Amino acid sequence: MIDKGINLYISKKFDELTLLDMFSQAGFDSVIIPFDFVDSYKQKTLSILKKNNLKLQMVHCRYKEEDLDYFWQDDLRGQKVFDDYIYQIENIKHLSPVDFIIHLACTKGNHYSKLGQERLQKIITKAKGCGVRVCVENTFSTYQQIKIFENISDENLKMCYDCGHENWLTPEDNLIDIFKEKIVQIHLHNNDGTFDQHQPIFEGKIDVKNKAKQLATIPNKIALCLELKFVDDRLSLEFLKEMKKSLDVLELMMK
Repeated sequence: MIDKGINLYISKKFDELTLLDMFSQAGFDSVIIPFDFVDSYKQKTLSILKKNNLKLQMVHCRYKEEDLDYFWQDDLRGQKVFDDYIYQIENIKHLSPVDFIIHLACTKGNHYSKLGQERLQKIITKAKGCGVRVCVENTFSTYQQIKIFENISDENLKMCYDCGHENWLTPEDNLIDIFKEKIVQIHLHNNDGTFDQHQPIFEGKIDVKNKAKQLATIPNKIALCLELKFVDDRLSLEFLKEMKKSLDVLELMMK
């Protein structure tokens, strides 16, 4: 059996503690939590999850999207992105071992530089000392991801594969084939290819049957984790149970 997870930042319709209880009742095994949740509950984070019989799957970084491209530039905003990632890593070390998901671009283009590479290496080294593994999420540029893994060879650097981002931003690239050895975390959601809609996995233009076959080729142990948003109008315990069942179906399709 593959663990099934879901993101805590699915909605503000319910408070986070209520959502965790609903996730547990719906049958999920694990949860993706945002850094801000850890920042709020600190040392109580794991006990709160344990109370709800949920594993911590990963921590998603906090970021200002408009600043991410500057990470690669000699710019105060780029330094701010770097400093905030270091701060977040320092403040999740009590969750060790844990995967920390980061974004490194906010627009299309070949955003990569020696300076950014040095910043990323410092982040990876800092994280390693804290028992945190850094997972770069695919966003706007496959070129950027290729350059990252070509130039930084470190077991503490992995990838979080987001199928919705691939369908929206880089639909011509088969990211699982390119990066399968690096993928250790998964974000599952669907869209119609026009923007980042974060809809249920069976609602959109992604060929889920084919995607299941691709996921099955990943050699590392993975969990199937939904990353849903914009579902407030139907968010309920029954909806969450259906979402859990959708992951059960996906797992069957992977066999």
